Amino acid sequence: MQSSLQAWFHYVKAQCCLRDHILVLNMHTGGEPANLILNCGDLPGATMREKVNQVSQSDGDYRYLHQTLMEAPVGHRDALAAVITDPIDGYGSDFGVFFIDTGGTLDMCGDNIFAASIGLTELKLTTANPVLFDTASAGGGKDGVVGLHLKMDGDDVVNTTMNNVESFVLPEHQGEVSIDCPGIGRVSCHYKIAYGGNLFAIIDADSMMVNKQKGIVVEPKNNQLFLDAGDMLRDHIRQEMGTVQIGKDSKQVDLVSFYSTKVQPNADTNIALVLKNTVVFGKQGALSLNRSPCGTGTCAQLALLTLHNKIKPGDTFRYDGILNAPFYGRFTATNKGVLPKITATSFMVGLSQYLRKQDVPSYCRDEIKTWKANIDLHCTIPQCIKVVDYHINQTLTRIVYQMDGYDLDDETAVNLLADITVKEPRGHRNVSGVLVRAVESHCVDAIFIDQQGIQNSADVQSGGIASLVTALIETQIVQPNAQGTITIRVGDKIWHVSVVQDASGQIMSMVFDNTTLEMSYCVGFSQFFCNEKDFLTNGFSLG
Repeated sequence: MQSSLQAWFHYVKAQCCLRDHILVLNMHTGGEPANLILNCGDLPGATMREKVNQVSQSDGDYRYLHQTLMEAPVGHRDALAAVITDPIDGYGSDFGVFFIDTGGTLDMCGDNIFAASIGLTELKLTTANPVLFDTASAGGGKDGVVGLHLKMDGDDVVNTTMNNVESFVLPEHQGEVSIDCPGIGRVSCHYKIAYGGNLFAIIDADSMMVNKQKGIVVEPKNNQLFLDAGDMLRDHIRQEMGTVQIGKDSKQVDLVSFYSTKVQPNADTNIALVLKNTVVFGKQGALSLNRSPCGTGTCAQLALLTLHNKIKPGDTFRYDGILNAPFYGRFTATNKGVLPKITATSFMVGLSQYLRKQDVPSYCRDEIKTWKANIDLHCTIPQCIKVVDYHINQTLTRIVYQMDGYDLDDETAVNLLADITVKEPRGHRNVSGVLVRAVESHCVDAIFIDQQGIQNSADVQSGGIASLVTALIETQIVQPNAQGTITIRVGDKIWHVSVVQDASGQIMSMVFDNTTLEMSYCVGFSQFFCNEKDFLTNGFSLG
């Protein structure tokens, strides 16, 4: 698959006819989204901080990255992306990188920098090993250079190890907190502050008190509790400690890490200590929950464990995420803290070409038609799942129009395909979809899907129908018949949608069941694939 993916990437890079598109390599690290933005290499700026500021400015020229990839319909509460740039002169790095989430920008993100080292290597965009990245972390410059060493098996990357910036505890900033959290009750805990590339408040979930109950298990069923408590706790801690100086930058607590000793059994005698954690981060009032153990959080935890003599140089520390994906940490000691090395694995799951989000959708329908035809002709990735995304009022419907190797007459295969295309790590909780195959020039078989699997025809929303019909026409999968009708077969149901188009072919109106449907607009195209080495490749839901 790797050679066909490389060929397809280079074709997209050179030939994609979607104006102002954003080219994204879809990946994940331990379930955490890691979307590499690959066509912003020439982002202006003489330093990484200047490059970060280009994207963080609310009225800047590059605000579209945030609007398109972090906000609905493509983005969601847990979205993350890495902006891959040209390196800064003078430090010998291969690339520059910084990160965006729903709350703004991040100087460091272990999950995404792991993915960046693997994705850029497997696409043959670098042969360096280690891969060196300029970051704005630790004040940027030479102190912000982060190296990742790849363990290879032929052309395949087995794992990657990050040599991160110096990580340390801020012992003067720790304390007790007891606050009322709406929907939860009284939350009491002790927190400590540590830096691992980002600034963390670290809390022992086993000792945390919630309504006089001691200990919260780090598992998916408690994700909302961690989100709600983390939101309130971070706000309280920020007010208590304000900002601190890290290198050249003033920082406040960005992330809250909840860790636990309740872990899966450890049979590896080479592992000195195992903990499990989850991290909350992002925009206040709408925080995200990290699916992985969190790379910079693992560095911060190493610094804390070392300070309390729980681990020593030469030991290997395993840190499990909420989905039980592990990171492995080692370190050398410094006068101030530790120099950590974190090992993890990331997986590619797709390649996407997104249209820039605009207040008033505007794109050329000929570009949509042409690009879909080019995908069909030039994308030869084995068992590739080809989709086009449409939205109505920021609600995303994913139209799956090619699914090599999947039998739509097999319910088990259909449910698997639903999980792959609309659940994480390729989708999110607000994505629904339609699996289609053309029957005649004006008729398709359609299976509507959502997070629970196959939808009953009675549960299908009008927005899904409108998005399907618009996609069918604009990509020329099928066209209306002479009477202006497209026929959709859903199980034993037959639906007819009447379409009015102007002389250029633009859809003016759609009517289904005597109801005028809302207009739907293209978001972009994706080509998805699976990897048998990835235990999360078939999709998952955190709940």
